[in-house]
Amino acid sequence: MKFFAQEIITASMNRCHSLTMKFCFVLCFITISITPTRMIASFVTQTYVTESGSGLQNGTSWANAFSAAQLQSAINLGVPQVWVAAGTYKPTTGSDRSISFAMKNGVTIYGGFNGTETFLGQRNWNTNITILSGDIGTNLVSTDNSYHVVSNLNLNNTAILDGFTIQGGCDNPASGNGLGAGILNLSSSPVIINCKIINNTVISIDAAASGAALYNSVAILLLAIALSKTTLSKHWICIRDADVPGMA
Repeated sequence: MKFFAQEIITASMNRCHSLTMKFCFVLCFITISITPTRMIASFVTQTYVTESGSGLQNGTSWANAFSAAQLQSAINLGVPQVWVAAGTYKPTTGSDRSISFAMKNGVTIYGGFNGTETFLGQRNWNTNITILSGDIGTNLVSTDNSYHVVSNLNLNNTAILDGFTIQGGCDNPASGNGLGAGILNLSSSPVIINCKIINNTVISIDAAASGAALYNSVAILLLAIALSKTTLSKHWICIRDADVPGMA
């Protein structure tokens, strides 16, 4: 009887040991699976976007670049740099005019790549034209375009847009404000550098409406931007800064 009892105890201990090992294995497996996902943003310095996308379309390289439809998702990841190849990028593939691109604090969005560069100094934004376009409706018809191509809220100067052409925004009375068809900055001070803001339109009956190219409610740092063919149906102001005397 003692021998039989000892066998039962031994078998029970072996079973418990086996279950403990399995439990430990499951915990280790879960830890290995989750930890890299949480830490990935700490190790990745840039993500890649091309007009058509390529490979796995996970943004880890030019060979696996995100597509145009994923540009905002790439920005939202919070990776320090977003490299965007030449092409035309729109805020939505649908017809919702209220959808805009949005910059993000701590993220620099670079345009001007041909899709083969291995370091930042190789890009050329004058040759590799990278367009953020609000022309989401009928081609070349402005009245169904995005109200704002880029719309920002509560940004500081760690949010940077560099090397883009911003065009095709049309803010008309249906949107309710008639401000900033190209770029609308509310309580924001992002950096806009090496950019062209062209062919944007504000149509409004509101005497306070303006800033067809760019509207700011907080001072903005602008470096090397160009404006052309920007239209207002009633007011001549292309850039309006509500907090800077003489710009309102």
